[in-house]
Amino acid sequence: MMERYHLADEQAFELLVRISQAENRKLKIIAEEIIGGRDVSAGSEGPEA
Repeated sequence: MMERYHLADEQAFELLVRISQAENRKLKIIAEEIIGGRDVSAGSEGPEA
């Protein structure tokens, strides 16, 4: 996420936490999906949210 969306480490982690909480899913699962190619820039939980 840091490279793909040009985020600092703390920003990337905060984004993972927000997505995890919004979807009520484990952060680890969200991170695995992003590594697998999930695009978080589309929708309300993108890096700009």
